[in-house]
Amino acid sequence: MKVLKQLTLLLLLTTVFIGCNKDDDDNNEPTLFDSWKITSAKNNNLPEELDACDLKFTITFTETNMSFNEYYGENCDSNYGYTMAYTRNGNTLIVGTGSDAESMEITKLTDTTLEITDVDGTDIYVETYTRQ
Repeated sequence: MKVLKQLTLLLLLTTVFIGCNKDDDDNNEPTLFDSWKITSAKNNNLPEELDACDLKFTITFTETNMSFNEYYGENCDSNYGYTMAYTRNGNTLIVGTGSDAESMEITKLTDTTLEITDVDGTDIYVETYTRQ
């Protein structure tokens, strides 16, 4: 009987240690919350040419807003920034509010890469960003 109790206790402890892994508490899912710089763009699966100013474009995500920084000028040293509200439902981003809201899809999100697809009528725009 004593051996049975010890064996039961050993099995119970083994189950607890195996079942309670530290990784269970970690959320390894990549997050949007950061600054992202554009690296490429496609329109209807054809590459878009991005100039030096385009390649400085960034999006920064917080929990409720997206901030955009666009660059222009001879040396891309001037910038224009603006912020818009957004919501996320799974892989769908709703950018803006009310009748101005636009829906986009997150088609790829890793620790280093964000890909957003925007369908406008028959045009399909895909932009790829790298985490900064």
